This record gives sequence, structure tokens and C-alpha cells, in this order.
Amino acid sequence: MVSYGSKDDNIISIGAEAILLLDEWFGLPAVRKIRVRKKYRETTLDELIRRKRTLIEARLLIAAHEKGVPTPIVYDIDKDHYSILMEYIPGTKLRDIVESLPVKLMEKIFFEIGYHSGILHENEICHGDLTTSNVLFVREREAIFFIDFGLGAFTNRLEDAGVDVHLFLRSLESAHTSVTKQAFKAFINGYRRARSQKTVKMVLDKVEEIRSRGRYTSR
Repeated sequence: MVSYGSKDDNIISIGAEAILLLDEWFGLPAVRKIRVRKKYRETTLDELIRRKRTLIEARLLIAAHEKGVPTPIVYDIDKDHYSILMEYIPGTKLRDIVESLPVKLMEKIFFEIGYHSGILHENEICHGDLTTSNVLFVREREAIFFIDFGLGAFTNRLEDAGVDVHLFLRSLESAHTSVTKQAFKAFINGYRRARSQKTVKMVLDKVEEIRSRGRYTSR
């Protein structure tokens, strides 16, 4: 029931790490993510890294979904072809629509992103690339989905949680300057709903530390 065709009309996107293809799973629309070879790496090492990252990403998606975080359902894992077959989400990248959203809906969305990010961190899951490009919005359902855990990890390190939150703030500052303050406030309000006051303070202190490192190195 699965295919590995890569016809141009099946290609959703081609990135540095992977190709996304339209596929199907027992009649259901699906997306296949295939990790691509890095020519600069020795072949055996490249295969090992791609296989490992494929398995880790699939496990992260499954674990996140089990904790109630909205992610695509994983249908199939093929470690020998470095691919994950997952649910097709008919949504739009949040990055492309933030400024067009009504204020109340925008705040609701970012509250939910913050809440579910907190749930991830409470369960020792870090996304690794938490930006508005990696959140899909399904307008008909007013629902969000976290995608692309390719740089994620199972970790309870405060540094990693801080990096996730810092990356999200930076994505707002770089791509959504007109709503950065409102959006990040809503995000943090949601994050507070999922984590203790003490933990949230520790994470925000870590975010400020990370930001200060950047300011220092850019001088």
C-alpha cells in the first residue's frame, strides 16, 4: 500500500535534509518524508545518521501524539529507506498567515502553541526547530499541528527547552515583527498552563541567557 515514486507532481517540498512526497496509506492521503543522502559524508556514516534520525523523529512524533500534542499520525517507518509515512494534514504553514489572522484567533493559536510546547517539555521532548514554519494551521477546524521533528530529541535539559522557546521567539522577531509582543505573550501564557511557575521562570531565565550570549558574540 505504500510507494516510493518521486514524480514531480507528488513532490510537496525539497529541503536540505529531506524530500516530502504525497502518498497514501490504505486509501488515506499521506505524506512520505525521505531523508536525503549527504554527498560530503562517507557512505556508511551517512546511512547510519539517516537511519538514526529517521527512527528518532518517528519516535518523537509518536510520543508527542500520545501525550495529546497535535502532530501527524505516523503510519509506517522504513528505516532501510530512511522514510516516515505519516498523516496528511491539509493545512497552511502558520508563517504564511500570521499577519492576516484576527487578533483573538491569533492569540488563541499562539496560546495553544505555548501550551503544547509546555506539554512536550514536561514529557522530555524538545522539538529542535520550533518556528512558525513548523506549525500548520487548519482553518476549517481552527486547529494547529506541530510538524518536522527532524532536529528534535528526547531530553530533560533546561538548555534544550530554553533553545526551543528562544527559537520560537526569534522566528517571531524575524518574520512577524508587527505581532511579536502579542504572540509571544500568548505563547508564554499557554506555556504557563502546562508547566509549574518555578519551571517556567527557569526556562525564561535560560532564554534570556541564550539571548545575551548572542548579543555578546555579535559585538
